[in-house]
Amino acid sequence: MLLATMLPIVARAEIDAFYDAQKICRDFLPAFVAAPVGLERDPVRWNDAGHTLIAWRWMSDRLAPDDPPGWIACWFLPLADSGGRWQIARLESEKYGAMSRYDVQQLYKLLHILPSQAASIESTESTEAPAGGFGAGYLLQQIVNALALGCLYALVAVAFTLIYAAGRFINFAFGPLVMLGAFMLFLTRGIAGSLDYGTGAGFLLAIVAVGLPSAAFGWAMARIVFRPLEGRPLAAMIAAIGLAIAIGEAMRLLQGPQTQWMPFYPDSVFPLGAIDGFGVVASSRHLTIGLATVLIAFALHLAGRRTKLGRSFRAAIEDARMAALLGIDGGRMVALGFALGGFLAGLAGAFAVWHYGPVDFAMGMPFGFKALTAAVLGGLGSVPGALLGGLAVAAVETFAASVVGGAWRDVVVFGLLAGILILRASGRGQGRRD
Repeated sequence: MLLATMLPIVARAEIDAFYDAQKICRDFLPAFVAAPVGLERDPVRWNDAGHTLIAWRWMSDRLAPDDPPGWIACWFLPLADSGGRWQIARLESEKYGAMSRYDVQQLYKLLHILPSQAASIESTESTEAPAGGFGAGYLLQQIVNALALGCLYALVAVAFTLIYAAGRFINFAFGPLVMLGAFMLFLTRGIAGSLDYGTGAGFLLAIVAVGLPSAAFGWAMARIVFRPLEGRPLAAMIAAIGLAIAIGEAMRLLQGPQTQWMPFYPDSVFPLGAIDGFGVVASSRHLTIGLATVLIAFALHLAGRRTKLGRSFRAAIEDARMAALLGIDGGRMVALGFALGGFLAGLAGAFAVWHYGPVDFAMGMPFGFKALTAAVLGGLGSVPGALLGGLAVAAVETFAASVVGGAWRDVVVFGLLAGILILRASGRGQGRRD
């Protein structure tokens, strides 16, 4: 807030243009003060990046007169980056510090779904949870959040394990495919609006707009890049790293290096109850991601065991020479694995930007490495292991953010990857037939 005094002040005639932003920020007040005394708004300001600052101050809480003065400050994205709608990028307060956009979304749900609890949120023990409290309600909410994130990691982990089973190398280009899927949905964001209402048509449109192009990209990747390197896993892995860098840099040049944000569409939220004063909720996004992952896992299981194509793929990865003697085209099966892996990675990226909001050219690599950690944890070559590994990595990341802070969560996750590789050098599971 000290830096805010250095920002240019908007002229009085222009303040009316920020009325909606002022109201949005003021609507968050019940989460910080029940009955503010001496409530005043600071002059509207902005910084060089075009972010608008709206701040409210109060002298005390009428219901708790001994409380010191307080303030909240809402940073809004430039209208050009948010589809012409006021979108909060960050919220700050004197008591809880800075809240991320995701935290703000969760607070928004709490205020609108459990208003009676929101009015007294400052006096409940649950408000201390983000700073290190571990009440039962807070832990349950973190589990709900980890399940959704784990499903995303699981989808990409399955892509890694399919290609490892088919070609015995790790395709690092799946991370950038996650980023491409996120950008494809961002650029066709109208589909996300349909998905927010949980319509089957919106879900099918997302598959067509993101999944199918991603599958086609994966198939082309197999045929053009990796088919000539068949039988040379080290060369294929190096080619995958080069392809991953090329995709990321191409997107940086096409879309720019700045982080962009999917417009926030309020979705349906389902209260799961209140424990120790903390309201636990699950959103339609949580349910959609979880249901989609379960359906995909079930479809893969049925396809692998009940269809001729699935059995051919399993035969090709078990014994390519014997499969060739039976008339199975091993190269076609590998391309099929790449196409399916591309579909899963692209869909995971679309779900990620739809659920969390930000998208940029660099998001694919860390996401891909976390999914790789899940695949290694579950045993490379095991689809059920990849699914369980995704949930485990998400749980570690989510609770690491609670214990040591969000800035350290990647350190914990990638430290886990290093530890797994040290203790389990082969990284291979026993479930290749899965």
